[in-house]
Amino acid sequence: MRHEPQALWLYDFNPFPLRIHTALFPGLVSCAFAGYDVLLHYISTHTMTKRFIPICLVVLLLVVACGSDKYQLALLDSAETVMTTAPDTALALLDSIDSDRLSRADKARYALLRSQALDKNYIDVTNDSLINIAVEYYRKNRRNNVEALFLSYYYQGRVYENAQNSYRAMECYLMAEEIIDLFDNDYAKGLLYAHIGLIYNYTYDLSKSVEAYNRAVEFHKLGNKTSLQYSALVSIGAIYINMHKYNEAQELLKKALDWGISNNDFYVIYYSIRLLCDIYEQNNDIESLTTLHNSAYFQAYSNELWALLSQAYLAAYNGNIATANTYITKAWHCAQNKNDTLNILHKEYRINKYNKNYQSALYRLDYLFQFQDSIVRYQLQQPLVTVQRDYYQSQAENRTLQLRNSRKNQLMLALLSLLILSALVIISIFYRNRIKRKNTELCNYVDMAQNLSKEIKSRNDDINSMAIRLENLFSYHYRLLNELTETYYMQKKTKHDKDAIYKQVKQKIEELSCSATYTTELEDIINEYKENVMAIARQRLINLKETDLRILSYSYAGFSTLTICGFTGFEVGNIYTRKSRIKSAINELDSETRELLLKHLN
Repeated sequence: MRHEPQALWLYDFNPFPLRIHTALFPGLVSCAFAGYDVLLHYISTHTMTKRFIPICLVVLLLVVACGSDKYQLALLDSAETVMTTAPDTALALLDSIDSDRLSRADKARYALLRSQALDKNYIDVTNDSLINIAVEYYRKNRRNNVEALFLSYYYQGRVYENAQNSYRAMECYLMAEEIIDLFDNDYAKGLLYAHIGLIYNYTYDLSKSVEAYNRAVEFHKLGNKTSLQYSALVSIGAIYINMHKYNEAQELLKKALDWGISNNDFYVIYYSIRLLCDIYEQNNDIESLTTLHNSAYFQAYSNELWALLSQAYLAAYNGNIATANTYITKAWHCAQNKNDTLNILHKEYRINKYNKNYQSALYRLDYLFQFQDSIVRYQLQQPLVTVQRDYYQSQAENRTLQLRNSRKNQLMLALLSLLILSALVIISIFYRNRIKRKNTELCNYVDMAQNLSKEIKSRNDDINSMAIRLENLFSYHYRLLNELTETYYMQKKTKHDKDAIYKQVKQKIEELSCSATYTTELEDIINEYKENVMAIARQRLINLKETDLRILSYSYAGFSTLTICGFTGFEVGNIYTRKSRIKSAINELDSETRELLLKHLN
């Protein structure tokens, strides 16, 4: 939560008349007008004007008393002073600074303070050009600026975290951690470990996430940041839930909830109640869940999506299906993103399963899996070229900013450009020759591989080696076909089919599903490598239809449910029904045959 800024002065400030002699102070008039603009900004943007008039008047006094450069430094000092208590004021002060008039050291300080102010005002910056100025300077001048270097690494990591580049963010945080023992700032150290824990949580390294959050709790406790301490405890509770350590999570969250209620910390209250609802649902602790729902604190959030889903679960448990459906409908109206959709589908699945409505539960579960697969597929299909382009673009922007701020003359720039161009030409020639050599080597390897292949084919004295190679070939061939068929089944219902993949997969599916030759070949391979199971199945399961036997052969071959749907044209629910019928028929056989047939069944 953002607290109201504390007053900087507790006494009355009585400004005295000033006499300005512009002839004695060059540039003083322009600075005075700049200070006047800052004063107008404070008066217009703050509701409690009396609290900010003193600082504005002090800024004006500094303008009158100092030259233009000292005025910029005075603004930097003022922004740093109020950064923690009034970050919005700090950002306004920094906005009034002309960074081009600062020295290199002060530009680095300005870049760090402005990055800090933007972060504290919840302005998520994704471009690292500003913070890189501070990182580069303090990295080269770290002897007397260890804490500044630490903060520079931290806020550089925050920028990458805003850009959802967890790898670069963690890299920055770990560089900050290397120098964490060289200065005293428990508040900043706690923030660092909290964000390290957050990234570990994103990457599902839950044990390391708990370890990092515990370090954050320790430092926030040392720095008397009680609110941040309990916020970190809430995060640990959430991780324990993902680790299925419900007792430990419940103990932490109850402790945090009691503290949040005593100290009116709405963030801690909100997430503690939300996570406790999840724990009680997972443990079917209906009594505790009912008590929590009846509390005034839960009622304050009863129209939140997670609260609606929790109420739907409790209503379904008590047999009030109509009420549960009403809450689910309200939840759908509150859904705003993919995560909300996944949460609602999962809750519908659990409710239908609990009420033994297995057909609806299966439908929700299947849709849930398809939706998750689409999300994963989208993430995996993001081209690496785009990521590289964004990275090199940010690097180019940073170099451009450095060149613009540099005082090197045009001759040096031209010389540098010439050197770079020459280097690129040399590198391109070098790699071109290297590619030619590699192509020649590749051709030689191809010839050697072809000769080796002919030699292997001519030798048939090692039956075991040949069987292993055939099995590997079989595994690769049908795994590729399996993936293509899944792509065909998922793509054929969309409006934007990719014709090339569609035609290729469709041709392959029709060839395999309609040709008796391929069916016989598939069953022969299955019989050869899986203990003759298809021959035994056709001999013993005489009451099954031909379509059921083909579904059984596809399952033995390792095809997924979606692939079998593609071969047969049946819906997912129909396939599950037929598989269930097949298993029932197998279970009626003698134990030896039953174990053999079920052992290889996917």
